[in-house]
Amino acid sequence: MRAALLLAALYLALALHGLGGADIVGDDEAREAGIVQDVVAGHVVWPRFNGELLPDKPLLFHWLAAVPCAGAGFSETAVRLPSALAGAALVAWTAHFGTELFGRPAGLVAAALLGTMPALFTRARVARPDVLLVLLLAAALGFAFRWWRDGRRHAATAALALLGAATLAKGPVAPVLFAVTLGGFLVWER
Repeated sequence: MRAALLLAALYLALALHGLGGADIVGDDEAREAGIVQDVVAGHVVWPRFNGELLPDKPLLFHWLAAVPCAGAGFSETAVRLPSALAGAALVAWTAHFGTELFGRPAGLVAAALLGTMPALFTRARVARPDVLLVLLLAAALGFAFRWWRDGRRHAATAALALLGAATLAKGPVAPVLFAVTLGGFLVWER
């Protein structure tokens, strides 16, 4: 577990380096940052962007980004922090769960490979809910696997809670990806 945390800490240090050095880029990141500003302003349940109400926008990422923005003031670093933290947590989860399934060397190699993927590193440095979604889905699928393997009810409860959080992070794509992945695995195992 210590090695997993060390890998995650190293990943986080790299992800945080210069995190706020670039301006908010593109329409997507600008929209997410604008919603975070509105959440910080007090519109926690029904935020607006450019005066438009967003009743169907999943808000978990925005709530998480609002915490550092409320505490330290709005900045590129603060609004991107949840993505960087989610990337580090994903590296730690990969090491932990990979070790559980395949042994320590395989788990650490998997986490190191994940941490060096340019696509993950790039997405963990922008204000978007994508890396948070991947983290929550990976953990939900891991607990669903534990439930399938061991039959422990608390693992199923954890999987469903994490799936709910993933849905709050990105919307209905989360349960669809969860169902397709878990369903494919169960068909494979028959």
